[in-house]
Amino acid sequence: MQGRPWSFDKNLICLQDCEGHESWKEMQFQHEPFWVQCHDLPFAGMNANTGLNLGKSMEEVLMVDTDDSGVCWGSFLRLRVMIDLTKPLARGRFLTLGNAKYWIPFKYERLPNFCYHCGKIKHVTGMCDQLDRGKASLEGFNQQYGAWLRTSQKSFFAEGSQSRRETDQGRKSGHDQRKGDGEV
Repeated sequence: MQGRPWSFDKNLICLQDCEGHESWKEMQFQHEPFWVQCHDLPFAGMNANTGLNLGKSMEEVLMVDTDDSGVCWGSFLRLRVMIDLTKPLARGRFLTLGNAKYWIPFKYERLPNFCYHCGKIKHVTGMCDQLDRGKASLEGFNQQYGAWLRTSQKSFFAEGSQSRRETDQGRKSGHDQRKGDGEV
């Protein structure tokens, strides 16, 4: 299940590990791991502890992408977080460091289609139950979700990060971990 989330035609393909003892009716396809970039952090917040605190406020933290000393170098801090697909995407969080309060915006890597009205990945805007069916339009609507929650494809790794080193080592040894990953 390496390389998740997977998508086809920008729609999420949600898979789940199965041990074979449960029926398909018992399986819930409600969670999916995503890399989340935390932007605009002050230097004092570019570390594993801050990443854990930000990630826990979203859902289960799988990994904070830092160097061996627990520090992140670069313009953002990356978190691998298990996202609940039935809840709206987190747009960011307030973080208090010292006496200052900061808004930390989130961006999602490989984010598939999602609803710009309610922020959920399980459907797109035209299918949203929260929209008035008579006027399935966002005209005049104050959008809180949009394409700005997606990252650009070129800046996935923070400088010196653990996942960057692992990927670079895989390429050097001829085993690119990202090969075959990505959109199908």
